[in-house]
Amino acid sequence: MAAGIGNGIGAFMAGLAGGVKTAADMENERIKSDYYRRHMDLLESADKRAASKEDRDALLDERKMALLENADKRSAAEADRTAADYSANAPLLAAKRAAGLTELNDAADERSAKQAAGQEAVADFRSNPQKYGSFAEAFRAVALPKIQEHYLSKGDTATADAFSTWADKQEIKDGINNVGRINQSLLSNDWDGASKHLNTLMKDKSYLPDTGWKRSFDPIKDKDGKTIGLRLTSTAPDGKSENVDSTDIADVYGKLMPMISPQTAFEFSKKQYEDQQAAKSERAKGLNKLSDEIDLERVKSASRIAEERAKALGPQGMKDYSTGVLQVMKYQSENNPGFAKLPPDQQAAQSAAIYEQVRARSGHGGGQPVPTTRNLGVQSTAPAPAPKSIMPAFTGQNYYDVQ
Repeated sequence: MAAGIGNGIGAFMAGLAGGVKTAADMENERIKSDYYRRHMDLLESADKRAASKEDRDALLDERKMALLENADKRSAAEADRTAADYSANAPLLAAKRAAGLTELNDAADERSAKQAAGQEAVADFRSNPQKYGSFAEAFRAVALPKIQEHYLSKGDTATADAFSTWADKQEIKDGINNVGRINQSLLSNDWDGASKHLNTLMKDKSYLPDTGWKRSFDPIKDKDGKTIGLRLTSTAPDGKSENVDSTDIADVYGKLMPMISPQTAFEFSKKQYEDQQAAKSERAKGLNKLSDEIDLERVKSASRIAEERAKALGPQGMKDYSTGVLQVMKYQSENNPGFAKLPPDQQAAQSAAIYEQVRARSGHGGGQPVPTTRNLGVQSTAPAPAPKSIMPAFTGQNYYDVQ
């Protein structure tokens, strides 16, 4: 049942708790050992505040016995593993490491860094209870710098700076404070408190980015109504749900805390952002390619139109046509500031369109010279009046009234 919650939560962060089974078991043993040690320290601190030394000793002995009995029950199945099992797996692990599979070691380093950061926060809060207003404050003051130091120790100053900026956001501070409360609840054997704070964290989309999955935690009660564990309900994007129960608080702590630590949340947010940027880049490449194709088709179309026009007008007609278009372009450039800002190809296209309208209004078809004066067929020494724009500013749809 304890291994089940590992599988349920493992789906939560894309396999971050994955690894070779034997190594994972050994890591879990270490985490449990650390948990029992810290739990005993908390109990001893609580006993020091008791009114009578005899009562404190009696209470401590009782709790120690209960912990030892529970530990015996939890380790009964694991004790059946023999030295031969480890020996059989050792060559496989050695071969994989020799082959350069460093992912497991990297994952172990990450888990160790997260565990160490949380442990130091616990120790500092326990030894200096008046120093911080709450365990959440101690977690922020002690754990976050340790996580940043972890990035710096790897020479990754950019990620260390990004983590610091991320952690300073108010919505992230709220999430980190909640992680501190969850940590304290689990170490204090407070199932109800852990359930409450976990549900709050699961709804915090600023701290835990939305992946489409929904997760909730409900307390498991015994026949007397006492909370003895947690039930995790995971609902996939397609609506299918799965429940996983656990009554082993040490195992829950060891597997859950690395999954919701600030470092994990930051790495997940960072990867999601990088994936989104990569997707945008791919879309931009696609749009640029489409734009290039459209421009190419526009050039091809303009070329075909020019060829058809040349055939229709003939050599002299094309000469007159070119002269007319240039005259329109010159007039527009001198009298229309908006037109002058257009790219040259658009200026030419707009001038050609205007000139075509002038030709149509003056009644001249293909192959016929275009009159350049008011009196058709009469050579005048007076300058021809400039065409008058019906619209005061260039809009891309101007046409001219020939005087």
